[in-house]
Amino acid sequence: MEEARSQESAAGDEADRLIDAVVHKLRSNVHASKAATCSENVVRGQTVAAKSSNASYVPYGRTKVSPSQLLQVNVLGGRGFTNEVLEEDKSDHAKSQFVLHCQYAGQRMSAASVPCSTEPKFKHEFIFTVPTTTGLKKSATEACNPSIALHRCQHRIEPSQYTEPVCSSGDLLSHQDAIHIVLVRTSARDATLQASHHMSWRRVLVSETSYHHCFVELHGVYSESNLPIGILEVELQLLPSLSSNTSEEVLSSQMDCERNRHVESDRLLMNYVKQWWKDFLGIRVSHTHRPVKLFAKDENGDSNMICSVIHPLVADRLINTPRQAARFVSLLPFTPIPWIDGSNHNVSCWTSMLAFLSRGHGGCEDHAVLLCCLLLGFGLNAYICIGRQVNDEDHVWVVTIDEDTEQVIFWESLTGQRYIHVPGQEPQAAESHTYATVGCIFNHQTFYANIQPSDKVGACSFLLHDNRRWKAVSESAIRSVSSQSQSSPAWGIPPIRPSAISAHLVSQDIEYELCIAVQEHREKQGLSCSWDHSLSLLLTPALASYESERCSGVSVGNEEFQMAIRHYVKDGITFKAFPIQFAHSNPSRMFETCLRSPVFTDILKCHGDEVRYSLRVLTTVYPEDLCAVWLMLAVQYRSVL
Repeated sequence: MEEARSQESAAGDEADRLIDAVVHKLRSNVHASKAATCSENVVRGQTVAAKSSNASYVPYGRTKVSPSQLLQVNVLGGRGFTNEVLEEDKSDHAKSQFVLHCQYAGQRMSAASVPCSTEPKFKHEFIFTVPTTTGLKKSATEACNPSIALHRCQHRIEPSQYTEPVCSSGDLLSHQDAIHIVLVRTSARDATLQASHHMSWRRVLVSETSYHHCFVELHGVYSESNLPIGILEVELQLLPSLSSNTSEEVLSSQMDCERNRHVESDRLLMNYVKQWWKDFLGIRVSHTHRPVKLFAKDENGDSNMICSVIHPLVADRLINTPRQAARFVSLLPFTPIPWIDGSNHNVSCWTSMLAFLSRGHGGCEDHAVLLCCLLLGFGLNAYICIGRQVNDEDHVWVVTIDEDTEQVIFWESLTGQRYIHVPGQEPQAAESHTYATVGCIFNHQTFYANIQPSDKVGACSFLLHDNRRWKAVSESAIRSVSSQSQSSPAWGIPPIRPSAISAHLVSQDIEYELCIAVQEHREKQGLSCSWDHSLSLLLTPALASYESERCSGVSVGNEEFQMAIRHYVKDGITFKAFPIQFAHSNPSRMFETCLRSPVFTDILKCHGDEVRYSLRVLTTVYPEDLCAVWLMLAVQYRSVL
């Protein structure tokens, strides 16, 4: 009996080893893909936790993918990018790269970068899961499942693998979701948005082989949205092929019907909004000067109902708390959108989420939208506020309202700071915000305009259901806009990507480069530079405490750091330290910034007896390859006369 059990145990162990070997081999095949690599790291953590907590749980790494209708998008190349002729004279042109990003039905993918040229050599294959009307809920779940996304990346899909039809053309005929294509130009200095295009794919339903070849004309963005910038050559194919195709007449009739329905819906909405706006202005003459915005322009110059830019977003296992979400959003650099209209006025642009995340920086509107979506995903009653700051500049921020306790909290998306609203408190008071007035607030379901006698933030009541203080837009009108834009609201916003950055390696590299920079700077001044690496280790808790305070608002562990320093530094020795935080990982830029600080330069010029320097870098990684880099340069020395 014991021998049989031993053999059974050995067989089980051998099976586990074989499975692990297969999983390891599959993971190694996607090592070059950042997104897949990051998903793999998440998968491993979830698998281990599942084994100990639930015996019936199927690990993500071994999820069986059910048969699905797939849409294969092959980008074969580009031509006619005439702007690149003008860019060739610039010094960084040779290092500039084009990167294509695609979003479809809640799935987000990126192509490998290619050198910028008039005929960029795009060559990439995107494979998406197509939701079908017969299994819409199931298809949507599979489309957003990280295990299935990893499976798609690990296994190259060939037409020969899919021979039996999954659905017919009738199942896909009413599917209105387009493929959102974003083109970004990256260089050593910046990333700029070049094009944002929504491509229809339903022409494949007409073909007997479920195949369609086309050329897609890309247009510029913002003030150049009417100008073509280049052409993409694209192949579309459904895998497996459909059991039956549709006719040109049926497809045209379907699209005409959808177009007419949208036109009629827009007409009814505009009639309602005109009357609503007339009533709003009739309440008080001063309302003409209040920042109330019902429509917003995107990067293509298209105006949409402003509520349609908001969708609840769940960053499952990537962002764990609302305050961590605020910290994540604040790490995205703020860059105002340079859009000037024909009257030489600045135009506020509400960039699509895919364009914002792909570019990696944006305006205050983009930051506020992302933070509001994340807070809604955490179940908070979140809204976007449009108002003005104390300097009379237009501004956008986020507010959460607890209807039970009537607590109002303002969230500044550019800094990650939170402010508890205290009625009557003046802006710029101690630990207060700089918001002066509020014109309107909204989210994906509601829109309220401020009709109180004063629009000053300190005098405002945020009891939104009080129609004597806030004028609401009909929720049915808002729902009509949301329903016509997406077959599922959750697909209107791309998923957040896990990071592919190794915090440990990044910290090591930055620390090494900065140590060299400090040493060379000292040598140029005729000063020696000795290092105390033991003290460097003691600086880590302080840096961790600083980042924790940025996320949670509470400083933890700083007392232990001070105790360790007092214990390490001997009597008669002077200790000085300079901490600073960056949202990038470029050591040269860091050192240049530090040199502008008098405290840092004072430490660099330090002289005396037993001068010892210490440097520590701590990197905290966030999704979308964002990182918060804290560094501290410290010196200990004995003063001499």
